[in-house]
Amino acid sequence: MNSVSIYENETLLELMDCVDELVLVIDPELRVAMANRCATAFSGYSEGELATKRLPMLVEAGERRRMERLVRGSKERRGGEVAFLTRSRKKVRVSFSVSPLAGSGEAPRGYLFVGRLANSAYPSPFADPSIDLADRILAGIPDPAFVLSCPSRTICDCNEAAISVFGFERGEFVGRPLIAYLAGMEESDRDDAMLRRADETYARIGFFHERMYFIRKNGSPLPCDCFSIPFFKDDGSLASKIVIFFDRSREEKRERTIANLVEYVKSLAPEILGSAPSASRRVERLSELGFTPRQIEITRLVAQGLSSKEIGFRLGIAVPTVKSHLFMIFRKLHVGSRIEFIRLLAEERINIS
Repeated sequence: MNSVSIYENETLLELMDCVDELVLVIDPELRVAMANRCATAFSGYSEGELATKRLPMLVEAGERRRMERLVRGSKERRGGEVAFLTRSRKKVRVSFSVSPLAGSGEAPRGYLFVGRLANSAYPSPFADPSIDLADRILAGIPDPAFVLSCPSRTICDCNEAAISVFGFERGEFVGRPLIAYLAGMEESDRDDAMLRRADETYARIGFFHERMYFIRKNGSPLPCDCFSIPFFKDDGSLASKIVIFFDRSREEKRERTIANLVEYVKSLAPEILGSAPSASRRVERLSELGFTPRQIEITRLVAQGLSSKEIGFRLGIAVPTVKSHLFMIFRKLHVGSRIEFIRLLAEERINIS
């Protein structure tokens, strides 16, 4: 099989040169058939010199057998991290993904190898200036965090918190799209809708923030607040994204408690919402307790289970304004939270009309 006739394709090479990752096309014998400019700059070898190398010979001796087994055993995209050796014999950690190229039969036609420097100290001329910041965030933040390559939106790297919280190995993350790990995001139309919404949000306010459910390897999906920041190259194109997930399972439990209390309040609606008080107990109105019409309006919406954001949208006021009113309401009733507030409405039969 002549690897040159199969892999020498100028259009493919141009596409490979459009990305800032190390990209190699490997033939079935694991020889380098094609390499992009980032691969030559990183390795120190010319394209002709790389064409004389087998992929295992480009990694540290102790990892060659593992690399060969991983590549030959790839029936779908797999990833990991390996120590590459440059022409000057310098060891550089690389996060990588490897995918088989489909052939006419069962045997793959070759393999596509894509790597990203795990050590940002290596002076690659194509390195994204945000990489150093990304690495510092991964090392320093206690919450699960990922670095995504753009425009593919695949995972380049993650921190130890992501591995610990979600239960996947780094090799299971690297090279796969982050959206593959979001519960309920398997349908392509929903994927496209979410990605469009994220891009529109980046363009409008510079970051993306949304509640999502992240799949855990052993356990139910975890509710998280997803916070994503894009980084751009000098030419204005999107280079990478840092995505951080904040565990909101406690908040969801709290919201369920509020929802249950709201249902309880609704069951007492005749007394709370304005019917005649019982003989045994006087029903106080919020207006009699010194509440303003706006505060009473907000109280009704809180009793319906609406969040501060939803209340602000319903009334056409800013979220901080809603929270300021809630602070005054809670202080007047000597409560410290929505749960205590709704419980007080129910227990004291306070009329919110």
